[in-house]
Amino acid sequence: MPADVTHPAVAPCQPPDSSIKVWRYMDVTRLVALMQTRSLHFARADTLGDPFEGSLARLNQISHELTITQMLKDQENLPSSAVRYTRDQLRGILAQSTRKVRQWVYISCWHCGETESLAMWNQYGSSGGSVVIQSTYQKLMDALPAQTCIDKDRSENTSIYLGLVQYKNYSSLHEGLTLNANMLSRFIHKRTAFEYEREVRGFLMFPAADSRSIWSVNVKVDFEQLIESIRVRPGTSDWERQAIETLIGKYGLGMKVTPSEIDIEPMF
Repeated sequence: MPADVTHPAVAPCQPPDSSIKVWRYMDVTRLVALMQTRSLHFARADTLGDPFEGSLARLNQISHELTITQMLKDQENLPSSAVRYTRDQLRGILAQSTRKVRQWVYISCWHCGETESLAMWNQYGSSGGSVVIQSTYQKLMDALPAQTCIDKDRSENTSIYLGLVQYKNYSSLHEGLTLNANMLSRFIHKRTAFEYEREVRGFLMFPAADSRSIWSVNVKVDFEQLIESIRVRPGTSDWERQAIETLIGKYGLGMKVTPSEIDIEPMF
């Protein structure tokens, strides 16, 4: 079964056309790791470099305060011996639990669009020998399993979700996150400053493991089903491209490595 696109957190985040192209930019070292393991790399949310990852927008924080107000009222009905918390303490407890969830969510980031993105090359594939894997949203969804097992000792499976990131103004009092289901919804949103990334996210949540020691996970996929093409970064020489093609051939992926479409000759 494919990745879950019907969960309330991701159902509103599906593309109108699932044949849209998706791209994963990386250096050759990462490509070799993917070939060796036949797996996609999912990084832990708190290692992605965005301090807002998994956080609330300002408008959502206002409703968050209403929740805290209700919790304070509920405390009035507790027995006199029960522990009571102040507003600041409750706010701190909720914030701490939200930050903890960042250690339970693992994310695979892709770019969507019909053509290569020079901005994505500059950000994620600027080193020599960089490549981009091109697929489609549908093929990515089908290649990802519905569930994966992270902790083999516990034999516990966790679901994999897929959707288009929704971009919001986190400072606005008129625009907040669409929180459709538990805390997963926080990880399908980013700030409008990142809109240029046009990000597609595969992600999973695994609170059962001791996630502090698990910085990333690899999810097995069918690479032959997933990959439509592999391209080298703009400016790569023919001999470098051929060397990369030979390299991936050694891992059983008989596929041509093509030049970047950005390198086409201009017409005057």
